[in-house]
Amino acid sequence: MRTFVASASEDLRIRVRNLEALDGTPILDIKPILGPVEDR
Repeated sequence: MRTFVASASEDLRIRVRNLEALDGTPILDIKPILGPVEDR
């Protein structure tokens, strides 16, 4: 995990600074909360 600064957002994009990554690299991986296996 690294700390970065979110400098702007537009539509589905977030512009960040101070992040060591290649241009265009996804920075968020959002997954749904599924709950316990017994409840699925």
